[in-house]
Amino acid sequence: EMINVNVQTRREQSDTMQNINEKGYPEEWDVVYEPIGALPENYEFGFKEIRYPKGTVFSEVGSKKPLPCDVIFQRDVPVPLRDGAVIYIDLIFPADYKEAMPALINYSPYGKTLPLPAPGNVPPEWHSGLVKFEGAEPAFFCDHGYVIVNPDPRGIGMSGGNMCSLGRQEARDGYDLIEWVASQKWSNGRTALYGASWLAMTQWFQAALNPPHLSAIVPWNGLSDFYRHSLAPGGIPDSGFNQHIEASFYGKNQMEKTSKMVLENHGLMNEYWDDKSAKMEQITVPAYVVVDGIATLHTTGAAEGYRRLSSREKWMRLNANQEWYDQYNPESEEDVLKFLDYYLKQKANEWTQTSPVRIDVNVVGRTGEKVSREFQQWPVEGTVYKKLYLDVADASMSEDEPTQAAEVSYEAETGEVSFTCEVPEDFDYIGYGKAVLYVEAVGNDNMDLFVLVEKCDAEGNAQKPMPVCREDYIQKCMDVIEGICEVSPGAAGRLRVSRRELDQQLSTPFIPVHTFKKEEYLRPGEIVRVEIPLTPRAYRFYKGEKIRFTVGGHDIKVHGNLQTCNKGTHRIHTGTKTASYIQIPVVPIR
Repeated sequence: EMINVNVQTRREQSDTMQNINEKGYPEEWDVVYEPIGALPENYEFGFKEIRYPKGTVFSEVGSKKPLPCDVIFQRDVPVPLRDGAVIYIDLIFPADYKEAMPALINYSPYGKTLPLPAPGNVPPEWHSGLVKFEGAEPAFFCDHGYVIVNPDPRGIGMSGGNMCSLGRQEARDGYDLIEWVASQKWSNGRTALYGASWLAMTQWFQAALNPPHLSAIVPWNGLSDFYRHSLAPGGIPDSGFNQHIEASFYGKNQMEKTSKMVLENHGLMNEYWDDKSAKMEQITVPAYVVVDGIATLHTTGAAEGYRRLSSREKWMRLNANQEWYDQYNPESEEDVLKFLDYYLKQKANEWTQTSPVRIDVNVVGRTGEKVSREFQQWPVEGTVYKKLYLDVADASMSEDEPTQAAEVSYEAETGEVSFTCEVPEDFDYIGYGKAVLYVEAVGNDNMDLFVLVEKCDAEGNAQKPMPVCREDYIQKCMDVIEGICEVSPGAAGRLRVSRRELDQQLSTPFIPVHTFKKEEYLRPGEIVRVEIPLTPRAYRFYKGEKIRFTVGGHDIKVHGNLQTCNKGTHRIHTGTKTASYIQIPVVPIR
């Protein structure tokens, strides 16, 4: 009797609902499906209700955080979708609630079976074990009057249909779940989408449909363009990480194989991939956006998500930590609770006085030191975009253009060249950088370029970014980042030169965005201009330190097995009509 397990989803007969009510993907997209991973042999299914008393500790999974209140766990509650498919969700309630409650939805294909151990670098005393991977912590939020909703989306577990990866289908399914949750008798009619990585990525797509009962979103490090930010950054197919993720899914039907779709149609952008680029400008709901300042996977997509949101009420926090350690840090949970209480409980608090943009500046090379700054916008006010021109004569960079044209070459598959300049005064590098290069391919009609901007000490030794966290967890943070999230020693970028065409609508003076819709191969002796975006970063540079820029034909930031199109020789041209440069965001230190 606690909840209304009602198979009638609330329908809002609005123009928005009617416009997105077609089924599935167009046939001409030729979407690749393959069998999803088999359900585990010990997989249990069926409605079940369990009461866990206050003080319960799930020590069997290594968790040490006791439940601060009694909770009710309801498993395998059916929820119908508009096309007739039924998905199953788990619900976690504070047991002794006295009034209608808001809900936090953790939407991802990672499975909802609990308990689970804490991610590798999260202190066990911060984690109860009742947490869906990368989702909201029930031991914290239930104690503050929230219901946790953990769905197995379409195709996952025993949920019906085939598993979908972002795009229109997952957006519509999320819309239906939001409206179903809001219709339950325990609900106060307000919901929020919550969570990191995939749980954040889905939020962009679902929020763009503006479900009537979605009150807020909390995307924690989530890319917003599946093609540009994950499967083919720079137009170079790179599906290794996604194959790893796909291998973790399990269910009874099939799954959409985006790792194979990126190789179709020569790997170019098309309507299928456009469907997996979130329409950020359509999002109007209040948003609390977290951007990863350490790793590489989600940083650009999360920062761009915030920048392009149409929400009038939006906040961004760029951290200097690995996402899991940051997400389950009690300070972070208390902070986001203020946001959620304001919008989901209409609780009078001081949230709206919070600065719209908060930046943890990574003091690279000084472990444990923390610098935090507050701003009113992103990119931050006061930013000066400084051009540093490359000079082949002495491998240097300067604000002055070289007066003579020159060139430098390197072996295309494994070579690289670097340029360095000394920092004249302290400053913060906060935001978007880019490389503008004049390049030529010798012995090939194409080039894959990889670039990196690093902070070096006065002697020219690279200073690797380090997370700001408890001393006993710094190494664990680094191990997790390097093992999963491709820690970058600086601001990185890449581009397949034949796909250099810029999208004039999406590009800005500080971030180039490419169409990736056509190939423009190079002719012998042809020199072309390319713009390469760099991962947004927040680093502090001190007078006397050095900035080093490297360009090469291999992935400089990590050592992997990425397949490139490179062969022959690359030439970088500098000076006069071919004045290659990097552009960096300089923010004065006050």
